[in-house]
Amino acid sequence: MDSRLNEKGEWVKAEEIDILGTTYKIYKDIDLGIDKVSKTDFLKKEIYITNDPTQKLDIVFRREIMRAFFYETGLMKYAYDDILVDFLAKQFEKIKISDRE
Repeated sequence: MDSRLNEKGEWVKAEEIDILGTTYKIYKDIDLGIDKVSKTDFLKKEIYITNDPTQKLDIVFRREIMRAFFYETGLMKYAYDDILVDFLAKQFEKIKISDRE
């Protein structure tokens, strides 16, 4: 299925991203319930992101991408490590800049 209902009851078409040769579908503005900002379903290869104004969406998006990278490389245990995933998501820009130097 290439679309899901968003928080407003509207259909949202999925975007796609390639993670190590595996296509993940990304659904934005999806209602995940209480206390959920994002979720990755590794079996369905789908990433869900809510529209939460208290969260920086780029960090939320990177967090789920990091989880998918860990999963696809066989490091499933790290995909569930919130501290590691959050650290990498927040430090991604600094890591990227240091790679250029």
